[in-house]
Amino acid sequence: MDGWDASLPPQDRSAGGVVFRPYIRKKDGKPGFLVGLIERSQSGWWDLPKGHLEKGETEEQAAIREVEEESGLNGEIVMPLGEARYLADSRRGNLRKQVRWYLMRDLNPKLEKPRPQPGETHDAIWCDLDEAIALVYFENARVILRRARRILKEGDFHPALCSTENGSLNTSGARDLPA
Repeated sequence: MDGWDASLPPQDRSAGGVVFRPYIRKKDGKPGFLVGLIERSQSGWWDLPKGHLEKGETEEQAAIREVEEESGLNGEIVMPLGEARYLADSRRGNLRKQVRWYLMRDLNPKLEKPRPQPGETHDAIWCDLDEAIALVYFENARVILRRARRILKEGDFHPALCSTENGSLNTSGARDLPA
């Protein structure tokens, strides 16, 4: 249930992304995924990067821009993850908000700490996907992260999960990623 009459349009449209990169977990040697999270400056809550569409901008363009602005991560859209619709508290009362989410591959060839946006985000981190689900504040972010986890585990997104021709696991390029 999204909290508003479906016949009413959203008053605020945003877009954001789940930026991922594969890695091998140091604690157990198993393949996993890191995702980029931000800590909101005003609340201290952990969240996924997202933001408002600018005039003339598509949802995909806004998602890529907002992810880069809020976390410093350069992502490429892999696929849509759906939308979240909810009533948000604002100075004007409840605001009908719609957020389109996208699964994004990190384009940086080297793993680097995300960069928070001054004034908007207090911190930005890479976090294990399973841990991120527990860390984010909003339930709709947990739903999107669970959806991303299902897609990532079912797809060919991890070098260590892709078999080579002789049937062994291909771990090239995955072991150098930290836990």
